[in-house]
Amino acid sequence: MAYYDYYRGGPNWATAQWQSMVPPTPSFQPQPSWGGLDFFRARSGLADTALYNSAWSRVQSVQDAAGIGPSLVEAKRLHRRAYGGLGDILAMVPADIGAAAAYEVWRNWRYHYGILAQPLSGDEERQREALIGLAVGEGVVQSLIFASNMRMTCPWSMWETRLRILLSPAELCKIEPSQPFAGVLSGSEAAGMTKFSTNPPYVDAKMITEHDLEVFVMYLSGSLTVANGSWNTRDVRFHRPAQLTRAAILVLADGGREDFSDSSDPALRGVVARLLATCRAGGMQVDDAFPPLLFVRLPQTNPRDPLRSAAIDAIENEIKTLPGRANIVLVFVSNNGIYPDLKKLCDSKLGIATVCMQMANFRKERGQNQYLSRIALKVNTKLGGVNHQLDASSMRWLKNMMLVGMDLTRPGVGCVMGTPSIAAVVASCDEEFMYYPASLDLQGIGKEASNLMKSLPERVVVFRGGVSDGQFKHILTHELPEIKAAFRSFKAYSPKLTIVICGKRHRTRFYPTRPEQADKTSNTKAGTLVDRGVTAVSNFNFFLQAHAGQQGTVRATHYTVIFDENRLLADDIQQGAHNTSYLWVPATKSVRLVSPAYVDLAMYIWQDDTF
Repeated sequence: MAYYDYYRGGPNWATAQWQSMVPPTPSFQPQPSWGGLDFFRARSGLADTALYNSAWSRVQSVQDAAGIGPSLVEAKRLHRRAYGGLGDILAMVPADIGAAAAYEVWRNWRYHYGILAQPLSGDEERQREALIGLAVGEGVVQSLIFASNMRMTCPWSMWETRLRILLSPAELCKIEPSQPFAGVLSGSEAAGMTKFSTNPPYVDAKMITEHDLEVFVMYLSGSLTVANGSWNTRDVRFHRPAQLTRAAILVLADGGREDFSDSSDPALRGVVARLLATCRAGGMQVDDAFPPLLFVRLPQTNPRDPLRSAAIDAIENEIKTLPGRANIVLVFVSNNGIYPDLKKLCDSKLGIATVCMQMANFRKERGQNQYLSRIALKVNTKLGGVNHQLDASSMRWLKNMMLVGMDLTRPGVGCVMGTPSIAAVVASCDEEFMYYPASLDLQGIGKEASNLMKSLPERVVVFRGGVSDGQFKHILTHELPEIKAAFRSFKAYSPKLTIVICGKRHRTRFYPTRPEQADKTSNTKAGTLVDRGVTAVSNFNFFLQAHAGQQGTVRATHYTVIFDENRLLADDIQQGAHNTSYLWVPATKSVRLVSPAYVDLAMYIWQDDTF
């Protein structure tokens, strides 16, 4: 029983008439072999010995000194204040609470001498150790219960610092307001967060002017208009259509309500026909014959098979039944749960490109044509086609240049201890700047990026993500020499290098000051550039909002040029970064970052496959 709770249930508690009662009988029976540490553990319930060892060493260091600690009368007064509820416990310093706890132990020792002291056979030194152990245990447990004014229902929490170990019951741990939360939100919490964080800009907008940048997107045929970072591909053909001649259809029924019934389901065949028609409309060469259709009813999830090895084996066996090798498999899935393992199977083991679609998206007519168009964009690109390109003037700054994206992801919440960081590098390998082969490595940035261009580029621009302002020096002193060393691995090759940091996680927001500067969501329009007033003075940096906001307040990307041998003009890098944001393959919109800066997508896919 907690002594504090015992006294709190007595008569006249927290009044001037309160009188100390006979202490409760100890809940443990000491053994003849016990020492001070055993008494501490029995009273506190803690296995950790750090607090006891610290207290015992302090007692030993001052045992010959006089006047240590409060007097018996003072300890009794503090005991009355703490255990009798006659004072504000939260205002008591730890030393006073410790004195009150020690007095309570002394009282208990007097009243229950037979239980506590007699097993020690009159050995005064061991009795002294026992009293110290009980006092420390009482001081740890009871003083913290005083502060919380509640029973402990959760285990102890421990924080380890460079100086000491601090222990506290979970009930005493309070999270300061406005702290970031790195855990996974529940569905209701995520919905509430979305609602809270998507207020229109006019709610808190106050300032900052902006000016727009322009870009022109070109397809093989047809006309389109780019408005606020978006365009429609209806009645236009891909810039370079691919051939969809050896495709296969794979349906993975996984018990979802929206799953197709079987391979002969009319709805399934209708969806496939519309998808192939959409690809033909984009200029792709598509076989007239209906592609081979595989239908797999996946084994149910089993706690003994958390990685769903049986399901992956069933998929692999079914794909191997195809009469010839497919160059792409169009996959219909119930949910995203099987997606990482499916990608690992097809990309790493079978060497077959895949495009996945959720069956639920085809159960409603609204938006289906737009969804099919987005799928066609992915299919064309994965087969070697080019969906669109920028006009010649927008591509001029990219002449004889390679764009490189570099990033590093660290283990997140819930990862197994010891999970390594993943570093990734992507680099452009075509003149349209649409393809970026990836190189990934554990615990370090890769030293080289594969170059598939016809000739080595004369200029290289590296867009580095995942870097805070305080890490710029590290990039220049550690990563820059390694990039230069990678260049020297090619004989007599030394291109001019520029390194640009892409800052995504910042708290700077911009708002339109006039109605004509706002888009339909009341945000600043796509193409907003801010390079003065709120930018750093010591280096070349700017904020670029290349995309249109969908909800809430849009956040621009903060670009900082920390190294520049190419001597790029401000207009060149700013307009160039904006133009490159229109080269994101799966979309008909400009995106928030330059295309190579999305290197983290490669890391996330590989992380799902590996860990």
